[in-house]
Amino acid sequence: MIKSCHRRLPPTSEQEPEPTFELEPKSKLQINAVL
Repeated sequence: MIKSCHRRLPPTSEQEPEPTFELEPKSKLQINAVL
């Protein structure tokens, strides 16, 4: 979990924000879809 946050801080998130988003925020995306 900490690794995900660390990866979002660096510019790596700008290069491929899709894979990083599917690492943890996937749960948040699912909750948003249900809402």
